[in-house]
Amino acid sequence: MFGVHEYKCIKGCEGLQGENILDYKKELIFIKNVPFSCIAERIFYTRDMKKIVQMGTHVLREQAQHIEPSKIKSQEIQKIISEMHESLETQNDGVALAAPQIGESYQIFIVAPFIFEEPEKEHLVYINPVITKRSKKTQWMHEGCLSCRWKVGEVKRSLIATVHAYDVNGNAFTQSADGLLAHIFQHEIEHLQGILFIDNARKLRDMSQEEINDVLNGR
Repeated sequence: MFGVHEYKCIKGCEGLQGENILDYKKELIFIKNVPFSCIAERIFYTRDMKKIVQMGTHVLREQAQHIEPSKIKSQEIQKIISEMHESLETQNDGVALAAPQIGESYQIFIVAPFIFEEPEKEHLVYINPVITKRSKKTQWMHEGCLSCRWKVGEVKRSLIATVHAYDVNGNAFTQSADGLLAHIFQHEIEHLQGILFIDNARKLRDMSQEEINDVLNGR
């Protein structure tokens, strides 16, 4: 839309040169012949990349579609997973992303490699994930969401969670985690159920401009 396939953005752009502005829409600023990531609603794009949709979009409230394991390696599903990785990589503060967040109502979420010390040994793609066990011990945790820009709050989460899922090659696995990964499991699986963190958050607020700038500048 709006010529998005003609230009490419990268992280770290802090402003626009006036003479480079080609067109301005509610969601997009296009810059001719230069990298960009400055968007009116802070949504970032790359060539042929889908935008991260925002709250108020119907797909975020749908029960995501189960994927038959035999179809996981299909061109359609693999393309969606690739698009998810590309979208997540543009977000300085993004640690995970669910398929509905790029407008695809499928039961998939991915995790950013940088949260792991050895990402090549970790699962980064979770398909048809189900939480099979969670600790009774909970804690109110700071939380935000790439589809609820720029809001933060606290959500009560279990400290340990176990999921059963399929990987990018269609192999079933079970994984238990604590800390950040357990937090991610719960947040992302709620996305696949049509639930946003704002539904259950306390102390919900808008981020300050200083906080937003820190995110955009990778601090």
